[in-house]
Amino acid sequence: MNIEFETDHFLAAVTIVIVTLEGTEYLMFQKRSDTINQPGDISFPGGHFEKSDGTLRETALREFQEEIGNFELEVIAPLKWHVTLIGAIIEPWVVRLTLSKESDLTFSTQEVSKLILAPLDELLEKGLSKYEFEFEVKKIATSEVNSDKIIQTIHKMRNRAWNHSGYAYELPSGDVVWGVTGEILKTFLDETERRRNKW
Repeated sequence: MNIEFETDHFLAAVTIVIVTLEGTEYLMFQKRSDTINQPGDISFPGGHFEKSDGTLRETALREFQEEIGNFELEVIAPLKWHVTLIGAIIEPWVVRLTLSKESDLTFSTQEVSKLILAPLDELLEKGLSKYEFEFEVKKIATSEVNSDKIIQTIHKMRNRAWNHSGYAYELPSGDVVWGVTGEILKTFLDETERRRNKW
């Protein structure tokens, strides 16, 4: 889909990478570097849309190359869009990467601190846990914020309680998937079961 409309939403795309390694299928997750936004979060490879991409499919593939490397991917299908609490629109793309050995994997240390391969069968068998929490923004500090738009948005959030629920999964590494990544993972696992594990 070409991005030909104007929107105030932040557009992004991620790749859900099915890694085939020695006859076993894994999902690839990455731990974000401490030097970028949302440091330490577990996520799928991906990032924001640029006009030069033309489509969110190309965004997903470009971001994969920037973060992981120039691997040959089989592009399978997109999943439904996800909208985050802050209004970002994310389009996930399911792709397949076939490796002969795990040591072939590389990644950009500027953006990624480590890669995690989680067995797909275990994800399907264990499923995800549901969580819910409430939080409230009470105080703000704007002295170091230069954007008027950000300040206005924060002011609107003052003293406003937010309820949030989602899905979480603890990976074999001990890292936890949650937030929008958990939501996207839930969509992927549901679709995988609907397809009877055939992508």
